[in-house]
Amino acid sequence: MLYSKKTRSFAQSLVANHAKYDSLSECYCVSLDDLFDFDLQKLASLVYIDNPDFATESTGPDNNLYDRKMMPALLIYLKNPLDRDADIGFRNAWLEGVTHYARHSMEELIEQELDVFNSEHPKAA
Repeated sequence: MLYSKKTRSFAQSLVANHAKYDSLSECYCVSLDDLFDFDLQKLASLVYIDNPDFATESTGPDNNLYDRKMMPALLIYLKNPLDRDADIGFRNAWLEGVTHYARHSMEELIEQELDVFNSEHPKAA
């Protein structure tokens, strides 16, 4: 997976803002579960901008949430395009689906940036 300077910079800022020092491991740690949904969505969007073919995959049956959440939400929305709840449900399902699909890539990127962060900050302040 390729990551632009902008994507890496955003990942670095997430690590710097959310990593916590673990005295047992003697290093800083952070996981995607520690990050806000809107940060994960932005990181996923940057990963997709850097990797357009991967973005295309995220919106189809290669995504395990496609059949379970994304397509049903789309069909409900298409049947009721003026229904506010259908609109919100569609947006939420697709945000969740495409963000979930990028999870492995985002974990990889955060781990890379966490390694750099730990090398630059070997001990807690």
